[in-house]
Amino acid sequence: MKSLTSLALILTLLLVGCGNPASNKQTVTLEDGTKGSVETQSDGSVKIESGDAKMEAGGNITVTEADIHAPFYPGADYKSERSFKMSSDTESNAMAVLMSTDPIDKIEGFYKEKMKGMKFDKIEFEGQVTILGVQENEDGSKVAITLMQKKAGEPVEINMAYGNTSEKK
Repeated sequence: MKSLTSLALILTLLLVGCGNPASNKQTVTLEDGTKGSVETQSDGSVKIESGDAKMEAGGNITVTEADIHAPFYPGADYKSERSFKMSSDTESNAMAVLMSTDPIDKIEGFYKEKMKGMKFDKIEFEGQVTILGVQENEDGSKVAITLMQKKAGEPVEINMAYGNTSEKK
């Protein structure tokens, strides 16, 4: 867990820091003294590795339905630049961001049908609609789906996340 936290910190600094347009690979030392590598690509993606921990984010990264453990909404546009995945021998996490012009209630209906164990809550405030869905699986992993629409008629942002933490093998 400590390695993934350190990797996430490095990723945040890189994404917020100087946007180097060229590909670049550097060796870094994490807080615990472990060596790792950080590779930035011209497409904006970042790959970080340290021991068994790996993280990929942004640019043209591909996060799949298998990474999320849930189906992508049909016809939605995948936003690779806002997606990530990371793993180690004790953790697996991923997030995919999609956009759809379908009505938010139709998208909610799709996920209620496909994700039978998911519990949904709807929040409406000043014209913005947010629908939160969370499912905890038997193995302790969790899937979360958030649908957000700022105003009626605007596209719906679909944030899908998966997380699993297990004992070290």
